[in-house]
Amino acid sequence: FVEIIHMCFIDNIPTWKYPYHTHADAFELAWITEGSGELVLDDIRMPVHAGSVTVVLPDVHHFFTDNGSGNIKYYTLRFRTDNEKPDLLRYFGEHGAAAAFDESRLPYVTESFRYLLDLHMENDGVVDAAFQTAALSLIQLSQKVFQKKTPSVSESEHQLASEIMRYIMSTDGKGITLDSLAKTFAVSPSHLSRIFANAYHMSPINYAINARITYSTEYLLKTDLPIVKVAELVGYDNPTHFTNMFTKRIGCSPAEFRERNQPGKE
Repeated sequence: FVEIIHMCFIDNIPTWKYPYHTHADAFELAWITEGSGELVLDDIRMPVHAGSVTVVLPDVHHFFTDNGSGNIKYYTLRFRTDNEKPDLLRYFGEHGAAAAFDESRLPYVTESFRYLLDLHMENDGVVDAAFQTAALSLIQLSQKVFQKKTPSVSESEHQLASEIMRYIMSTDGKGITLDSLAKTFAVSPSHLSRIFANAYHMSPINYAINARITYSTEYLLKTDLPIVKVAELVGYDNPTHFTNMFTKRIGCSPAEFRERNQPGKE
């Protein structure tokens, strides 16, 4: 039995949102229905385009990018099981993170996902038996595509880089310096920086800054806290410095960001 825990349709990848993420204890299946881009896992960049299907294993850091084109659209399903792994999950677990391609099935897949999304909305997000059955058929179809169309492309193992990332996220990026990270992980600053950049294509300090800015967007959108307090909560003693860092990464000031994203704003 496969438990479907989430589905969504992405038609506009936000450029401001922090990209890398994981899904604890859940596989993520994605079908690209329009456009092109890449699935990024550690230092692996998998090209994808309309007709591509991808699978990412639990707890693997990843993100999709359209490389600035703004034209990629895709559906995702996340699923898991509480029982012993059935053949389906065992297959994906042995297969590793991968991308395959089958353009011939795209019209059917697109319509099936549209049906699933409509059903999901009609049920107010409740995953009932009809939804589970339809979603399972798409997962099984995806397995056939992997078996027949392409060999797997497995993610590289960068255990230290992954541990550094988890540590940064556990602190929300606050108080992070290259020297403090090097001391924590008992390696030289240059070695740590090189390992992290090879895995995630940015320095650990930039990652920490992005994490802090991302957390600030949550405060700005979900609370009425003053900008000074938001800055303090994400580790900035100087609100002016926070505003400058926020504007550099998001493209507008914290106040403008909050105003633009108020309910009812275009």
